[in-house]
Amino acid sequence: MITRHSVPAFVVQSIDNGQWITQETLLGSVYLIDFWATWCPPCVEALPELERIHKEWRERGFEILSLSFDSDEQRIRRFREKRFTMPWLHGRVAEGFSDILAVTFKLENIPHYILVDRDGGIIAEGNDVHGERLRSLLEATLGRSHH
Repeated sequence: MITRHSVPAFVVQSIDNGQWITQETLLGSVYLIDFWATWCPPCVEALPELERIHKEWRERGFEILSLSFDSDEQRIRRFREKRFTMPWLHGRVAEGFSDILAVTFKLENIPHYILVDRDGGIIAEGNDVHGERLRSLLEATLGRSHH
């Protein structure tokens, strides 16, 4: 039985290894779904801090799934080679805001972040679930980080 607070079912193909990523494959991790694009300034501005948070928390079971609105994978690859490595999971929202992913998550704009707990429940979502807000949510969910 799906409650209103569970992450909706989704299927996306990894642009790194072609594997399928779903809400099922991510069960057991606390993860952030990051809807973004290389052409979205606030999305890009959040990345240095997201990389720091990922590095700090990944050993405690935190993962990020970035889903890009870019029109092609090459653009995302070049961005990751030249700007930010974003060493986590990546997929693409191929059809933009009319894509099944965008419709499923009722997206109206990007950036949009959704923080999901180990059981697939949504902890928080919005365009501000990054930086200090994300950090405090992770502390509440995973306990304080020791670094």
